[in-house]
Amino acid sequence: MLLGKDKYSLMLKSSKFSKDIFREKLVRAIVMHNLPLSFVDYSGIKELFEYVSEDLNLICRNTVRSDIVNMHKKETNKLKSFLKEAPGRICLTSDLWISITIDGYISLTAHFIDENWILQKRLLNFSDMPPPHNGISLSEKVYSMLADWGIEGKLFSITLDNASVNDTFVNILKLQLNVRKALIKDGQFFHIICCAHILNLIVQDGLKEIDGCVSKVRESVKYVKASQARKRQFVDCVKLVSLDPKRGLRQDVPTSNSAMRNNNGSTLNNVNESNESLDEIGSGINVNEAWKEFDSFDYEYVVSTKKSELDLYLEEPRMPRTT
Repeated sequence: MLLGKDKYSLMLKSSKFSKDIFREKLVRAIVMHNLPLSFVDYSGIKELFEYVSEDLNLICRNTVRSDIVNMHKKETNKLKSFLKEAPGRICLTSDLWISITIDGYISLTAHFIDENWILQKRLLNFSDMPPPHNGISLSEKVYSMLADWGIEGKLFSITLDNASVNDTFVNILKLQLNVRKALIKDGQFFHIICCAHILNLIVQDGLKEIDGCVSKVRESVKYVKASQARKRQFVDCVKLVSLDPKRGLRQDVPTSNSAMRNNNGSTLNNVNESNESLDEIGSGINVNEAWKEFDSFDYEYVVSTKKSELDLYLEEPRMPRTT
């Protein structure tokens, strides 16, 4: 026996090696760090396992796959029990999107307060969503997922973006849930529209007024980050105007609210810091000289004549909601 000591107490630890615990921790590590299933077949890893224990039975990728499936079932049952024990109702958020390979996916997340009054969030499903992506198909898909988790009778609300198809989806889902008398006030508070999504549409629509500038900044960042030589050259240019080169350049994601917030905050900080530096430089150095190596870059900007998502949304006929 080994004597272990921590901050508060003494603890006895067994020196006996457990093959079952080692195998379980190995599979968890593969999942946690997103390692390939063939990780256990690497020659270097096999040598390491043999060093840990000579009589250790090495597992193959198929065994790892089977263990991961069993682990998923075990964790699913634990989460079902956790959701069932939640003292209050559960709020849902869901989103649907198309990948670059034109495959549809849908996610479902649960938000609830546990018995210790701690806000909990659990991703319940990340599933493929084959076409058609209409209200009927979405309601059938989401209801089946709720039934699998056994929480269709504990719901309070669901938050979605403002796509018109979601109105049909929610109305059908409410009818299904109201048959079971599962919603408070017959679902009067069930459908919540995501404010962040609407705000994002407003901001994106407003940015179109300065889209030429935004596009040039975005393309400039792409151009500089395209090669190591340009990055080094850009750092030299930054030093000419006495700015901090450690900040670097961030490529924004137009549909990401957090990316917009981070990029805008970084830009404002850089502008505030640069004002004093530019005043000190004065007429001694032409700041435009710092960009002379990039002047040859051809910025391609095409003004879109299409209506924005916000305009299309505002012009779209809305279905009356039952109260």
